[in-house]
Amino acid sequence: MCMNIKHTKSPCCGATIQHWGSRRRCCVRCHKTWRIRRKKRGRKSKRTDERMVIKYLNRQLPPLRVLAQQRNYGRSVLQTRLQRSLKIYVQKNQERWKRALPRSGDLIAVADAIWYRVAGQKHTIYIILLELMDKIRTQKCNFMA
Repeated sequence: MCMNIKHTKSPCCGATIQHWGSRRRCCVRCHKTWRIRRKKRGRKSKRTDERMVIKYLNRQLPPLRVLAQQRNYGRSVLQTRLQRSLKIYVQKNQERWKRALPRSGDLIAVADAIWYRVAGQKHTIYIILLELMDKIRTQKCNFMA
């Protein structure tokens, strides 16, 4: 059973509360003040989407060093945006990728890699294609005939 509390008590010492405006509260006994809904601190984050990572992987964007010089950004800013864009892309497509995998049967993996050099370090993106063995066998038989 839940009781509605008509006059809330302060969390610090249990005394009554004074209202200072719509969000600010003050304890009557110890005069400690607080807000009932804390303001989110810091700068609002820039909204990103998955288009940046798609353009980057399709080589429609120049390397990050060149892009940073063109837009007068630091290279680390663009690296962070690219990383955030990749995270959003994976989150959006994760369920679709899971549904595309067959539930049963033998699979074969065909793998390839894209190699990038970012900030003097080598990075590799691996691409793996999964196919059913039965599908490959039927395609192989169709080519033979």
